[in-house]
Amino acid sequence: MKGFVFQIPASSYCCSVVRSKAAITEIDQPMKAVKKENLPSKICAHCLRPFTWRKKWEKVWSEVKYCSDRCRNCKNSPNS
Repeated sequence: MKGFVFQIPASSYCCSVVRSKAAITEIDQPMKAVKKENLPSKICAHCLRPFTWRKKWEKVWSEVKYCSDRCRNCKNSPNS
């Protein structure tokens, strides 16, 4: 059996998937990156510093008021 290679014709593959050229370009293209300067920003309600959008805030961006957990936990104290 040494040196024996078993070949299956391409037409008989059970899992072959044929995709159009348009489908390949839509699916296989990487997402375009967004530059940091183009991300939305807000002003922190506690420290009054600007902060930018983060991926973890994607679904709740309209509710985000504080730039960090530290500012969120100090929300009742006066500005430092």
